[in-house]
Amino acid sequence: MRWLIIYLLAMAVIWLFIKNTGWRRGLMAAVTTVFAVLMIILTLSEDDSGNAKLPPTNEQFSQVQKRDEIRYQALSASDVAIRSASLANVQVTRFDSAGREFAQPDPLRWTFKADLLNRSQDYEVSGVILRVRLYSCPAFLTTPQADMTPSTLRASCSQVGQRTVGLETINIATGASKAVEQIITFPNQTEATNPRFWVDVQTVTAQVGKKP
Repeated sequence: MRWLIIYLLAMAVIWLFIKNTGWRRGLMAAVTTVFAVLMIILTLSEDDSGNAKLPPTNEQFSQVQKRDEIRYQALSASDVAIRSASLANVQVTRFDSAGREFAQPDPLRWTFKADLLNRSQDYEVSGVILRVRLYSCPAFLTTPQADMTPSTLRASCSQVGQRTVGLETINIATGASKAVEQIITFPNQTEATNPRFWVDVQTVTAQVGKKP
């Protein structure tokens, strides 16, 4: 459409400004010839680009499916170990009546830290989803967090919060570890006195193409 407009404008200019009939006819014929050749070249180039070989739809789908299978099936939850984890209230700054500054824990915001180990020797870890459960325990419970077990928590404490922590671009090399840290909250959390927690790995995704 753009070239047609240019052609028509050129013809109009020749008609309006070239008074000599012979020159007018010659220029109009020359412009028409150039326009025709240009249109043929453009048509042939479009045909060539349109006829470029494209991967079959089934082949493309198969490639995507294969990559997804590697990402989501190559590694299991047991391929990532939680070497250590901690959960502590975020400290916020307050001021007393005399204007003195002091720190106070926010009961609804937590700093979550974990050190994750990729046990796999074949694949890099590209993403991990963790489940964090928060418990409120009686004051007489003195068992340290490091010695807590799911059975002890269920028997002695009440779960007051649960959430998932998605680490979608963590990228842990084979046999390596990585420390992570996030500020998290628990939906509909109730008060957590003498808190304890439990963390487990829900899903692990692999980095495509990292298998030898």
